Amino acid sequence: MAYQTPLASPVIQMVKRVQGKEKDFYTSGIKKLIHDHCSNDYNVPYTVVSIIGAQSSGKSTLMNTMFKTEFQMLNQETQGRRATTEGIWAAVCKGPNAIVLDIEGADGQEHQDDAGFENQAALFALSISDVIFFNINVQDIGRMHGASIPLLRTIFQERLNHNMHRTEVVIAVRDYNHKKASESFLRQQLLSQLKTIFDESTNKEKMSTKYYDTSVEFFPHFDYDERAFQKKCQDIIAQPGFLKKRQQNWPVDEFPNLAEELWKRILQNEKLNMPSYWVLLSRERCEAVMNKKLLSLQANDHYKSFTEGSLTISPIDFEAAVKRILQTILHEYSDATKYCDEGHANKMEDNLRTQIIRDAAPGFMRALDNLVYVFLTNAQEEIEKCMKRNLFEDMDGVVTKQSMNFRHQIQGLELYDDIARECLQEVEQNLRVLTRQIRNSCVMNFVGRYAKKFLVMAGHLISIGVTLGGAIVQLGI
Repeated sequence: MAYQTPLASPVIQMVKRVQGKEKDFYTSGIKKLIHDHCSNDYNVPYTVVSIIGAQSSGKSTLMNTMFKTEFQMLNQETQGRRATTEGIWAAVCKGPNAIVLDIEGADGQEHQDDAGFENQAALFALSISDVIFFNINVQDIGRMHGASIPLLRTIFQERLNHNMHRTEVVIAVRDYNHKKASESFLRQQLLSQLKTIFDESTNKEKMSTKYYDTSVEFFPHFDYDERAFQKKCQDIIAQPGFLKKRQQNWPVDEFPNLAEELWKRILQNEKLNMPSYWVLLSRERCEAVMNKKLLSLQANDHYKSFTEGSLTISPIDFEAAVKRILQTILHEYSDATKYCDEGHANKMEDNLRTQIIRDAAPGFMRALDNLVYVFLTNAQEEIEKCMKRNLFEDMDGVVTKQSMNFRHQIQGLELYDDIARECLQEVEQNLRVLTRQIRNSCVMNFVGRYAKKFLVMAGHLISIGVTLGGAIVQLGI
């Protein structure tokens, strides 16, 4: 992969260290940094990269050269070998996307009575980072009590006490001179030291293989060969997939919350469980995304007019429109939560789907009621015509025929199938009542019409009988 010059944000202090006082976590500062420089990437995971090691060992120089950040660097002529990075500092980098952390150095003279912070900061970096650089001077290789080795032992051992994700550990060997020793020889010595540290663990396999992917990189002296140093940094960034080794795909906007929670637990000396933190944050994030989508949909004028207005749309067309809305909203939800815990993301997606269907149900029922009204009106005309043609038409057959017509108009409903089935039962019942009423009315009309004719005919017969009787009397028969 060709090297691309990273674009870095200004640096901000994320954790302030005050000797003997509380180590403040600046939540607002890191949130503002994310907001100002990642506003278009809120749902994009950024690789978290940090560096730890001895004080004044060139950690800031390495990060600045690699990511074009502006962490304060040591000037030995004016500062001596005092700490330049105090606390934890952060910057955001694009191309590649990364959150870069510069951690205060260990073994500093200024904070000898506050060594706990060194371990806390190192554990924080190891816990939150996808890639962590461990800065070690070439002279410390082979010395088990060199400036960086005790810290390396401490954090590797401490890592076993917590449940965290797998981490890419890059041991950055500084001030390397190929004329004094070969890389292969020094790498073998360094790996031997790591094996000694791993062997001190009660679970060697867990220590060496479950939590770490370890590599060793050699850097020339920055002051003596700055160009070669820069080239080495560029080569590392250009490695295919190097800064995509994310163990947890946390969206960048969740980083401040996760980091604050982690730092709080570290200060309280609680057992760390990174997966459980992310599950908790995932639940909150998924619920927030779900509520945001619902509020946005409910505030949409087109959606409101669609669900609250027109009765002219058929139930089939109404449901088809709801399905299109679901497809759009659920796709947006899925995209916004794709890096969240899958279980919570799926649960909230089901809740979102159910809520949208439920909110649109009144509109579907109005469309269905309108269909029923129009259908029964037309059915009444058809049944009346049928009864007029044949008063003794099979009533069950008439109901079945009309019922099939209604079934055809609601056939294929899925989202509101239960409502449609209940409505069909009511329609069939109304058809039976309507058919019975129409038949009774037709019978009454028939009887009324022919009864009148019978009475007229009877009157005529009576009149004829009276006339015949009178004639018979006159004839003396």
